[in-house]
Amino acid sequence: MLSPLGLSIFVLQQCLHYEVVDFLFPKARELHIVAEILPREAPKKRILLSAHYDSPYEFPLLSKLRMKSPLFILPTVAIVVITGPLGLLRYFYDVDAIQKPMLVVGASLLFIIAALLRSNKVSPSSNDDLAGVGLYLKLGGTSARTD
Repeated sequence: MLSPLGLSIFVLQQCLHYEVVDFLFPKARELHIVAEILPREAPKKRILLSAHYDSPYEFPLLSKLRMKSPLFILPTVAIVVITGPLGLLRYFYDVDAIQKPMLVVGASLLFIIAALLRSNKVSPSSNDDLAGVGLYLKLGGTSARTD
């Protein structure tokens, strides 16, 4: 029952870009900045830079675990991925002895990740290691010193 629901949510949210679970996230204001630096002379080359600011929320679990976070998140993903085919095999073989413990462990890990992965606190800037805005700050500082 939950596998088709999870698959449909994944397809709608990630593949078709319908906002199915976005109501779970707190609302935040967006700010889009477009800038153009005009050269003094005719340009020899044109450079296009872009960045995204897609995560204005804190991720306390990742900041606490740092490099150890894959040790927590990857087994959870593996359990979720393995549980799907086991659910299909259930029609042909008795896999309850394997599937039920994995379901309990996987659901527990998913609950912990869902509860602790993000918070409702908006970060004061894009300093969350997910945005390319830091590139622009560095580039602006470097180009300001060279002019």
